[in-house]
Amino acid sequence: MRLIAAVHADPLATWLPALVIVALAAWHAAILARTGTPRARRWIRGSALVTVLAVVACVVAGTSHVDRATHPRRYLLVWTAAVGGLVVLVLIALADFVTSMILIGRTIDAERETATPSDA
Repeated sequence: MRLIAAVHADPLATWLPALVIVALAAWHAAILARTGTPRARRWIRGSALVTVLAVVACVVAGTSHVDRATHPRRYLLVWTAAVGGLVVLVLIALADFVTSMILIGRTIDAERETATPSDA
């Protein structure tokens, strides 16, 4: 197996899992678009999908295409972007959690308003 440069992994070994992740992300986006998901949650999850795709691209580039010996700055930027993307994903997950709690609270409030005294 011959590598393009002195990189960590063969491009085939990184592109195949990346393509699987991209296919799963596209499938998830299609399902998200078809379901009755609230708009705020759709926006947050769509942002997460875009971020995942960016992180996957950075990881593939960092492991298979950018040589740290010949391009140390580019290598550092790629891996900084990958780690930064993971931090952004954690923040998006927190936003999704907060949005879920708000939507659950609204649902509970709506059920309380429509409940009759005999239901309580």
